Amino acid sequence: SGVLIAPNTILTAGHVAKVASYYKLYINVEGSLYPIIVKKIDYNSDLAILTIPGLFGEYASIASSRPFLYERVRATGYPIHNNLKSQITTEGKILAQVEDKLITSAVILPGSSGGGLWHMNWFGKFELVGITVSAPLIPYGFMGLPVFNISNSVPVEYIKLFIQNYVN
Repeated sequence: SGVLIAPNTILTAGHVAKVASYYKLYINVEGSLYPIIVKKIDYNSDLAILTIPGLFGEYASIASSRPFLYERVRATGYPIHNNLKSQITTEGKILAQVEDKLITSAVILPGSSGGGLWHMNWFGKFELVGITVSAPLIPYGFMGLPVFNISNSVPVEYIKLFIQNYVN
């Protein structure tokens, strides 16, 4: 999964791009094959930039700041079990904000890593507030019981810094 942020430019999770760096991969867009080129992977932030020559479309609007605690968010991606047939969207809330992660109740299904975490701004438009990276962040909760529906994303300020350093 990934998010189109500029012409030919996809933002995704670093661990997703790592797989793409080992193989010669192509994306099929309306019957045309485009090569996927790994431009930069930052394993510390778990972010990556892919370039796909000839890929155009609607670019993501990137939020100016993190969402509020308990704000409703949507996670998007193409989970493995769906065979990339269609985008899956899950909804949840921001549960916590640690330094380098947003913790959310929006479920991130296997294969959806690298997709967007979105909130709706004051004008009713969706903005990118995170890149989904994993679930669960905390394997066990109260009294050692498993925690379900807890996922984490790289927050927008890390995304902006990464884009500033590696896209331009």
